[in-house]
Parts: sequence; structure tokens; C-alpha cells
Amino acid sequence: MRAFQSLRDPRYRWWFICQVFSSSGSMTSAVATSWLVLQLTESPISIALVSALTFLPSLLGGAWAGSVVDRLDARRLLLVTNCVFVVLAAAQTALVATGTVELWMLFVFAVLNGTVLALDNPARQIYVFRLVGATRLASAVGLYEVILNAARAIGPAIGGLLLATAGIAACLAFNGLTYVPTIAVLVMLRPAAEAPPAKAPRRPHDIRAGFAAVRRSP
Repeated sequence: MRAFQSLRDPRYRWWFICQVFSSSGSMTSAVATSWLVLQLTESPISIALVSALTFLPSLLGGAWAGSVVDRLDARRLLLVTNCVFVVLAAAQTALVATGTVELWMLFVFAVLNGTVLALDNPARQIYVFRLVGATRLASAVGLYEVILNAARAIGPAIGGLLLATAGIAACLAFNGLTYVPTIAVLVMLRPAAEAPPAKAPRRPHDIRAGFAAVRRSP
């Protein structure tokens, strides 16, 4: 079937499996963080603020981040972002495990994770395009929805199980571990025709031109 065409490439199969695992870890962490905020504050508004701060960098700086990523090596950038995610997850795990975590720290982690995510998301799109090529790109885009939906089902289930049996710190540690397979895939499996990033000069109106293109395209 054409919908699963990109899975014929063994490199993308490994990437697909790792992304389901990693995205599930992110959902597990989100469940644990929400529960932690509720324990600290008993405030639903604080839970909403953590979520808002996580996605605010992508909302405000997503276009700028895409413009920056377009000039970088997507695979190397993903190695950096995933390593940063591991470090942030480890730091958060340590704070929770030692009982020293406070609400303001969770706000800081939300902003830091969101900032890294703003760079990570466009880099993933570029990397997948170079991995599967133009002919299988539609299949890869469709399978991205499979990754998201699988993570929405698997992640909260793992989060609930770990919360009940091992606690919040275990959920956060699990999230950090889920990035390790992705890092391994990025190190070992390069796109077949990996090209260096374009050396085009940075133009101040690139982002404005992008919005103009969206406006012109119904």
C-alpha cells in the first residue's frame, strides 16, 4: 500500500519505531508533570500554565526557528536537541527524586523544553524528507499521524502505570531514556543522499516571504 511505502526503507522503519517510543515518553512525562503540579499547588491553572509555556516558544518563534534550521545540518541538530532533552529529563528526575522541585522550576523546564522543541520539530521534518526522498514523503507525512496517535494511547497508559507503581520520578526518567534509541539511530543511520546545508545568506525578509506565500495559497 502506498500509505506505508516509506516503511519499505529499513532506515525509516527504525526511525518510525524510535519516534513512537520517544513520543510515548513525552506523553508519559506530560502526565507525570501534570500530576506533580497538582500535588504541589492543587491548581488546574498552574497545569495549564505549564502546558502553555511548553508550546509558547513554538507559537511565537516557530517561523524563525524554521528559518534557522533551514541553514543547518538537520541530523546534527537533532543529535543536539535529543541530547538536550535527555539532560533536561535527567535534571527534572533528580529534582523530583530528591524532593527539591518547586513550581517555578517546572515553569523553567517547560520554557526550556519548549525552546528546544521549536528547533527540533522543523529539523525532524527536514531529516525525514532527506531520509525517504520526495517519492515517499507523502507516506512519511501520513505515518507521522500514526506516531502521534500511538503516543497518545501508549504514553498516558505507561504514565498511569508508572505513577501507580514507581512514582513521578520514574515517569520522568523513562522519558529521558526514550530519547536514547533516537540518538543511536541518528548516529548510525544517515540519509542515503545526505547533503550539506545550503549556504544561502540569511535574508531579513525570509519569514515575511513565508507568511506571504501562505496568504497567497488558498
